[in-house]
Amino acid sequence: MAFADRLVAVRRSHGLTQEELASKLYVTRQAVSRWERGEVTPGIDMMKLVAAVTGEPLSHLLEMPEHYCESCGMYLTPADLGTDADGEKNDHYCKWCYDGGHYTYE
Repeated sequence: MAFADRLVAVRRSHGLTQEELASKLYVTRQAVSRWERGEVTPGIDMMKLVAAVTGEPLSHLLEMPEHYCESCGMYLTPADLGTDADGEKNDHYCKWCYDGGHYTYE
């Protein structure tokens, strides 16, 4: 889902009109309308303000993946998962930071 679609969904889930969201963001209704139509994408600072105003995590607005290594911040794919002491995959850390139930660095 593109930013434009996510913005529409977030705005509607909060029961806001384009005018009301624009007022909270200190922009015009036309700016919000252009964002929602995908004509323009706001800059990162405006996206951060949208996230703050709506309470929506910035990662959801930016279409960022949900799973990151809690140590290094790398995006986690199933092949990159670290392992616990019993050999089970650990979805909190990558294999470069956590292997065999231990951190790979001090």
